[in-house]
Amino acid sequence: MHNSNFLTICFLFLNILVNFSLPLYTLYLYTITYIYIYILIINSMSSSGTWSAQEDKAFERALAVYDKDTPDRWCNVARAVGGKSPEEVKSHYEHLVEDVKRIESGQVPFPIYKNPKAA
Repeated sequence: MHNSNFLTICFLFLNILVNFSLPLYTLYLYTITYIYIYILIINSMSSSGTWSAQEDKAFERALAVYDKDTPDRWCNVARAVGGKSPEEVKSHYEHLVEDVKRIESGQVPFPIYKNPKAA
């Protein structure tokens, strides 16, 4: 959500609350809660949503080092990747596993590459 969308929603939200004649402290609590939820959503989208090529490479290397039997596997992988939490690397791994399952089951078509010699 962009900042302008957030501000628009905040103003609409506050307008509704004011029209219901709620006490000022209630308006304050609702506003703070709403802003806090917005910040949590934005942080979760920005921190775990994108992985750089370097992070992916470090992730792959860490998975090779720390297998499923390693104690505190996700803490170790997160430390090896850097900038990611154990929950983020575990989620990244689970998405990778799902992608592999879809590919192996034929749900993802193979790409069609042009033959450079035919051109």
